[in-house]
Amino acid sequence: MKLKKSNGMLLTLKFVGEQKNVTMELSILGHDASDVTGSDKTNSQKKIRLSHFKPKAKTKKITGRLNVKGSVVKITVCGKTYKKTIKGNKFTFKLSACLKKKDRITIVVTKKDYGSFKKTYTVR
Repeated sequence: MKLKKSNGMLLTLKFVGEQKNVTMELSILGHDASDVTGSDKTNSQKKIRLSHFKPKAKTKKITGRLNVKGSVVKITVCGKTYKKTIKGNKFTFKLSACLKKKDRITIVVTKKDYGSFKKTYTVR
């Protein structure tokens, strides 16, 4: 058994029995390697990372820092959605009510040429 990489695709050949010196060739007609394995756009997208985000109870502010500048941040707290386009990499949201323990916060960050980031946190 041999593994051979051709045009970005990994081909696996498996032989059954005791045949030796057998050569096989596999070709997919009418398809490019990117069509079969997925588009290159998803592989080349950069990732968004969130840091310094720890929501605490009895506060009306939510702050955090991203690794990218100029992104759109949406936060959902107990059914209310807050949306903001940030210029730098830090963001601050002022809430209408204080956070309570076990409240769920969902944060979604999007930016062009980046994959979207979505995560759910629970207030402690």
